Amino acid sequence: MTLTEDWESERVKKLMKEASSINHLTEGDIPVYMTYSRPNNDVTEETPGAVWVHHVKLGLKLQEAMGELGLECLVTGPDVKPDEDPYRSLEAFLIAKLKE
Repeated sequence: MTLTEDWESERVKKLMKEASSINHLTEGDIPVYMTYSRPNNDVTEETPGAVWVHHVKLGLKLQEAMGELGLECLVTGPDVKPDEDPYRSLEAFLIAKLKE
């Protein structure tokens, strides 16, 4: 079996699903603040794996899913700014959450 064939196998697809936090969200989960350094560009088959595996779109999908559960999730990046970001930085977010 080649690496490409293994990547498309049911075994690997199951592992990826199990590893994804979006599949394990519950109403009691903690707030999340994600910062991305790359812009929200389109992803194609030619996009290097190192780009799409940590792409801002993944953060935005997690934010959407968390929002449906009423959970706080902020996503920032070069061209992604939350409508409201009372923290303005990851450090300020962590300090605020630790003081709660």
